[in-house]
Amino acid sequence: MKKIISGMLICTVLLNSFSVIASGEELVKTETTGETGLVTQATSETTTNSTEDTSSVTEENTSERDSSTSSTKEESLDSSTNSTTEEHSSVSETNTTDSKTEASQSSEVEKKTIDQDEADYQEAAREGTNHKKGTYAMKNGLSSRVARATVANVYANDPNLPGKNFIDVSSWNGDISVAEYQKIKSYGVTGVSVKLTEGTWYVNPYAAGQIRNAKAAGLKVSAYHYSMYVSAATAQDEARYFAQAAANSGLDKNTIMFNDAEDPTLTNNGRNAHANSVAFNQQLKALGYKNDALYVGKWWLTNGYIDTSAFGRDRVWVAQYPYTPDSSMQWNNDHGAWQWSSQMYFPGLANYEGRPFDISMTYSNFLNMGNSSGPDLSKYYTTNPGRVVVMKDETFYNNADFTSKGAAVKKNTLVEVQGIEYSSTGYPRLVTPQGYLTARKDIVLAAISNIDKYYTVNPGRVVVMKDET
Repeated sequence: MKKIISGMLICTVLLNSFSVIASGEELVKTETTGETGLVTQATSETTTNSTEDTSSVTEENTSERDSSTSSTKEESLDSSTNSTTEEHSSVSETNTTDSKTEASQSSEVEKKTIDQDEADYQEAAREGTNHKKGTYAMKNGLSSRVARATVANVYANDPNLPGKNFIDVSSWNGDISVAEYQKIKSYGVTGVSVKLTEGTWYVNPYAAGQIRNAKAAGLKVSAYHYSMYVSAATAQDEARYFAQAAANSGLDKNTIMFNDAEDPTLTNNGRNAHANSVAFNQQLKALGYKNDALYVGKWWLTNGYIDTSAFGRDRVWVAQYPYTPDSSMQWNNDHGAWQWSSQMYFPGLANYEGRPFDISMTYSNFLNMGNSSGPDLSKYYTTNPGRVVVMKDETFYNNADFTSKGAAVKKNTLVEVQGIEYSSTGYPRLVTPQGYLTARKDIVLAAISNIDKYYTVNPGRVVVMKDET
């Protein structure tokens, strides 16, 4: 019995000892957490506190995250808004800048163009150019010399040719006498267009004589200006220059005045040849020259440089040279006239094979050079007859236009003739020591070489000097 009790005591002591050791181990673990008290309670509290702390931290973290997220979103939105605003501002600024840049560039280009126009014009003025009509009419930039190398020579006595209504002349044709114009007229030519001016720097020095002699030969006279303008302003200046030269040459305001628009200067650098040509012709009208007209190459019309409807197509003279022209051709008959060759030769002129003329035919009444106001020269003396007998009572005049009367002259009077001059309208006049006398063959008769040995007026009485029958 004592042994049993003693064994139980030993067991109890051992159990208590194990319990203390276990509690000690647990305390060590708890102390590491910084907490005191019973393990179970400590653990529970620790768990609870830990949970609360975790929850608090989680809430704080969540709150911070939410706040951060919210802040981030706000910042992002603000940033996005700012970015968008900045982008719009940047785009707006860019567009404004681009617009300003484009305007600046456009202004700069325009200034350069104006400067180039002025430079080109001044260069032409310095050169004092004097172009032949048709120099560029065949094709912009292609000289008529090239065209002439391929276009056949034509002769006025060839019946198989297009109409020979009028020629055009310039200083390159030199002096043309009345007799030479008459020879040209004998081939059916009824008019002549005379170059007066070019740009604002050239006047044809032969123009006055060419006009005077053409009128004297009974040809209808028109005039042309070789245009070099680069703007509406320079076109108007050239029109004024042309009009002044016409007045100085004695051409009245009913004269047909051609704007010769063919030079590449008119279209270079994108220049508006149409608008500037209209400005030229309108200026002529404003100066009182209502019969303004236009000369242009077919190539320009094909390429749209000029719209001829703005000028009235019946007032437009078109240049186009066929390689082998013939009488069946009526090219450009939708316009007023057609220049069909620059190689027309008139047999009978001195050195005619070295003197080519431009030749044209007309379609419209406006440009019809056949409406000449001159006389039928076959009814007049056009070369000096030496002496004439006046067939009826007549009058001497003090000038060729017969506006100032001189002495009377009786029928059958023998008159010495010194030469021939022409009126401003083309009528031949006999120049005599007593004044100007008509050259009409039905009024005066060329005397035979020894007529001065005969009485041509009634002497009343005579003495017979030898036996006579």
